[in-house]
Amino acid sequence: MLKDWTRFCDLSAKGGTMSLGDNPLVPPTDTGETLELPPSRLTATLGFGPSFFLREGVDRFGIAPTMPLHLKDIPRMARENIDPGISGGDVCLQICADDQQVAFHAVRNLIRLSTGRASLKWMQEGFASGTAGQTPRNLFGFKDGTANQLHDSAQGHDEVVWAGNDEPSWMRGGSYMAYRKIQMKLESWDRTSLSDQEATFGRSKVSGAAFGAHAEFDKVDAAKLPERSHVRLAKESKQQIHRRAYSYTDKVDPRTGNVDAGLLFISYQRDPDRQFVPMLRLMQNNDALNAYVSHVASAMFACPAGLQPGQYFGQRILES
Repeated sequence: MLKDWTRFCDLSAKGGTMSLGDNPLVPPTDTGETLELPPSRLTATLGFGPSFFLREGVDRFGIAPTMPLHLKDIPRMARENIDPGISGGDVCLQICADDQQVAFHAVRNLIRLSTGRASLKWMQEGFASGTAGQTPRNLFGFKDGTANQLHDSAQGHDEVVWAGNDEPSWMRGGSYMAYRKIQMKLESWDRTSLSDQEATFGRSKVSGAAFGAHAEFDKVDAAKLPERSHVRLAKESKQQIHRRAYSYTDKVDPRTGNVDAGLLFISYQRDPDRQFVPMLRLMQNNDALNAYVSHVASAMFACPAGLQPGQYFGQRILES
C-alpha cells in the first residue's frame, strides 16, 4: 500500500494521472476528475501515529524498536471535548494543493489504493487564504502564525522543527506533527467588542502588532499584554513551534443553529514533550481564548524526512 501511495503521489505532484485503462468493462485506474488540470502545487505529507508501532501492547508489524522517542498521544487536557472517532490513527496523510479538486482527487485515490489493506478513520477538509508575504488570518480575523518568523532560517528550523540525531535513523530530519481540531464559537465571538477581542489575543486585530508594539513582527514585551491573553501565555512557555494552521467549516448544529467552524491547528516541532505539550497545558488552563473555543480532536504523528529517489513511504521503518 505504501509503495502504491508513493507512486501515485509522485505521479500526481508532477501533474500526471494514472492510465484510465483500455478495457471499458473494468473500472478505470484513475478517477479522472483532474484530467486537463495542472498539479496546483500538490504536496503529500505522511506521518505515523503511536498505534502504528504499538497498539494495546501489540507490535503488529515488528517495528516497535524503531518508534521515535517522543511519539505518544497528546495527554488529556482541561476543558477539552475530544471525540475519539476523529482523533488519532495509525497513519496520517496531509494533502495540500492550490485547487480543492486536485487535493480531493489525491485523497480519493489514496483511499481507493488502500482498499483491503487499510480503512479510513476520519477525514477533515481545511483551507487557508492570504496575500503573498502576509500572515494568513483565522476565522476570528486575527493573524495566525506570526511567531514563525522567529525561526525563519536554516538554523532556526534545525532548532525548532527538525528531529535530531538522538532519534531513530529514519526519523532524523523529520518532524513531529501535532494536530488539534478547535471549534470556534463564532456567534459568541461576533458579539464581543473589538477591545475585548484584542485583549483576548494581546494583539491588534488589523496590524497584528502585540500590545505595546507598532508592527506585527516587533519584539513582544509580555509585561504589556493582558495576563491571560493568548500571546502572553505563548511567550511565557518560552518555547517555539512551527504553526501551519487551516480553517474549516463543516455543518450547522441542528440544536442551536450555530455554524460548526473553526481552526485545524497543526504544528511541527522537534520535541513535542518539551515544546508543544507544556504550551498546550498552559493554554488550556489559563487562556482567555478558552471562552470562545472547544478542542474536539487530537493527534500526534511522526513524519519522516522527505523521500530520496527510489524510496517509498515508510521504507526505512519497514526494512530496517
